[in-house]
Amino acid sequence: MILRTALTDWLKSRAKARRQKAVPRPKLPTAAERRYVGAMALWAQDFERLVREVVNQHWPDVFGVRTDALLIGPLKLGTVRRQLGPVAVALNQRALQIPLPQVGGMVADHVTREATRVIGLKNTDVLPLGHTVEAWRQQNVDLITGMSNEMLGRVRDTLEEYDGARVEDTAAELEATFGVTRSRAALIARDQTLKLNAQLTQDVHQSVGITEYVWSTSKDSSVRKDHQILEGTRQKYADPPVVDQRTEARGNPGTWYQCRCVAIPYLPELE
Repeated sequence: MILRTALTDWLKSRAKARRQKAVPRPKLPTAAERRYVGAMALWAQDFERLVREVVNQHWPDVFGVRTDALLIGPLKLGTVRRQLGPVAVALNQRALQIPLPQVGGMVADHVTREATRVIGLKNTDVLPLGHTVEAWRQQNVDLITGMSNEMLGRVRDTLEEYDGARVEDTAAELEATFGVTRSRAALIARDQTLKLNAQLTQDVHQSVGITEYVWSTSKDSSVRKDHQILEGTRQKYADPPVVDQRTEARGNPGTWYQCRCVAIPYLPELE
């Protein structure tokens, strides 16, 4: 209550000077996003390297073969399953080494700086964000390990499906799996960074009594039509708008799938 009163008094003291100025649009945590995307790219490289090592151990001609390669021989599927087991363990251990605490800390620092720039809070006025960051870290570890298990399952299915098929067909399917893994890894990094930024921003706003915001899109060609409709509208955190007309899902800016929209805090003192 003391913090909210102090914020209101400070805003009123600045209201006249800033009356003609719009509240700044919060920036996105691009540095944290790059850090996470880069780390996930390395993880995807490890995935590909480990799978290639297992496959090449039994069928050294699978990758880089001629277009007229002979049919692949009978696959030792039981052996492959046993070989991929340790790969799954290694990848899950590797997921724990991804610098998620550092990325989360970068996002928290970014949100704190933006609260200072946009609202005028002091750093010491921002509530501790560590609990939310830790919950986000664990959720992301689960996402990465889940993706790892899914992609390794796709590798196993490929080897079973192409038992007796042409070598280049098997190689092409495995290469496609590597490509999907790289794309999914980057997607997780971008999406989860935006979601953490949105959650921490909402936490900071609500901690100082800000309950409403103005929806702001990135104003580029990638903005969803449903979000274009929300551009410039005033919304309540407690009653999020519909962000997907097809599913009627509701959410605040940045909480929907790869949403780059942000919440500009509504400050009636500055009207």
